Amino acid sequence: MDIEIRKDDLRVTRHQDRASLALDVGQVRLELESFGLSANNITYAVMGDLMNYWSFFPVRDEESRDEWGQMPVWGLGTVSESRTPQVTVGQRVFGYFAFSSELIVTPGRHDESGFS
Repeated sequence: MDIEIRKDDLRVTRHQDRASLALDVGQVRLELESFGLSANNITYAVMGDLMNYWSFFPVRDEESRDEWGQMPVWGLGTVSESRTPQVTVGQRVFGYFAFSSELIVTPGRHDESGFS
């Protein structure tokens, strides 16, 4: 489920239930466990176009991207599927997430502390 916000009226939200996308080789699926909302999140939304916050996690529907966006959140997630040997299923990660139930990422750096 994706939670999308109207860029021109932050009081308006919608929930989009979508099927999970298949992973490509090298990608990881993260399930968002918990997240925090603070004044920073409002800043991300208010400054979304000016500071490119809306471009971090664009909505899937390309026709809606001018009107709707996904606000970034800081949260904790769990790797639910991995197509790279350096990241294991069950691994927990803290980071910048889409306001969504899951996020697909392509890890770059891998070391003992995690990945980016």
